[in-house]
Amino acid sequence: MSNTIQFPDPQGSNAKRKISEDSILEAERGAIFMPHHFLMIPWDTMRRAITAVARQLPENATIWGVPRGGTLIATMMTYIRPDITLHPALMESAQDLPTSVIIVDDIADTGTTLQLMDPQGNHTCATIFMRASCPIHPTYTGVVIRTKSWLLFPWEYEPLELPRT
Repeated sequence: MSNTIQFPDPQGSNAKRKISEDSILEAERGAIFMPHHFLMIPWDTMRRAITAVARQLPENATIWGVPRGGTLIATMMTYIRPDITLHPALMESAQDLPTSVIIVDDIADTGTTLQLMDPQGNHTCATIFMRASCPIHPTYTGVVIRTKSWLLFPWEYEPLELPRT
């Protein structure tokens, strides 16, 4: 059985490459397929995917990250694109944000989180990953996942090591 991941060209073109997921490790893709249906996404792959989505956003966009994964990604986008502004709101939902603010999250999996964040569907959304089966399709997305594997982001499996004093 062959599953594929569509990965955008990091140079910003709209062409997408299909990459096979049959092997254990594919250096070109930068993801490690593990037993038990986990797909580990390394930092370099995240950086390329976040850059691809950040380049899609309109000039001078204001973004807000869904708490946890989306917050980290939104912050990274502001370093990639200095014209993008991070909305300072610390809230559990985007309901009170101006509709011009783009909601950013790590993945559109089942669509539940995006529905909870924006139940009326008033905001534009951007996600780094989107399952092909997700009923909600963000306006901006980087990687379409066509496998049922659980994605492990680098901040979920690489422990943060602080220097000892």
